[in-house]
Amino acid sequence: MSIDHKKKALAQLKEYTPSDTTWNSIERRLSIQESLQALPTYAPKDNVWETIIKELEPNNQFAQKEYFVQKRYLAIAATILFLVSSIFWYLTIPNNKEEFQYTQEEINLQLLETDWYTSEEIRIQVRDFCEAQIIACSSPVFKELEQELTTLNNAKTELETAMQLVGKNTDLIAQMTSIELERSVLLNEMMDQIL
Repeated sequence: MSIDHKKKALAQLKEYTPSDTTWNSIERRLSIQESLQALPTYAPKDNVWETIIKELEPNNQFAQKEYFVQKRYLAIAATILFLVSSIFWYLTIPNNKEEFQYTQEEINLQLLETDWYTSEEIRIQVRDFCEAQIIACSSPVFKELEQELTTLNNAKTELETAMQLVGKNTDLIAQMTSIELERSVLLNEMMDQIL
């Protein structure tokens, strides 16, 4: 942009006259600054400065010790607060690690050598009673119990075969125990039906 062009642009601008309050405000500020510069300066005597310095620099050891004791208590309090908050934070943060627990059981197989054929004696007694009391053994409830007993006997036979092939592990022994308990309950119910 050329200088002539700038002069033309400035000449086209409108004039602005500020209000009287604006000029009054400016004059007040100027008069305050001039008044401050016109204030007299005061230089106190040397003994006044010496007194001030003595008051600012404590001569006794008690004031210095008190300052350091306060700092020490603040440091101890900050340390305790940090420790307590750290412990609280540690205890409240959930542990995102997956933990696996397992147990290993040692089984004394001699203790597990139970006689799984004790319920067989009861079954023979039930059969003998049925030969003597045919009417009681021919009821639908008794027939249903007899059918469940046959299912459990088949499961027991299959499990005995698996134990001979695989060996006596804890899972098979637990299944055999469960079957024997169910057989005992069924045989007791059958005896109740007969009697």
